[in-house]
Amino acid sequence: MNDFDHIGKRILSEGDGIQDADHPGFRDPVYRARRQEITNLAMEYKMVDEIPRLEYTQQEKDVWAFCYKELIHLFKDHACEEFNWTIAEF
Repeated sequence: MNDFDHIGKRILSEGDGIQDADHPGFRDPVYRARRQEITNLAMEYKMVDEIPRLEYTQQEKDVWAFCYKELIHLFKDHACEEFNWTIAEF
């Protein structure tokens, strides 16, 4: 299990490419602080620990509610058959 902790932290510490990409939130200090909060939570986690819970802000919930409503229409034509079977259950 220690190997998994090491591998995960190495991947997180090397970044996810956002710093090199034209990401709309990269220069937003609030967005960057939130990403850092999530990264810190992940970096502190060890496989033997209980999985920590992250409370989403109302703004994050609102964004994903909007996105999901838009995405649900795209799934039929753009998602794999197995995914669409899963969605049909909801």
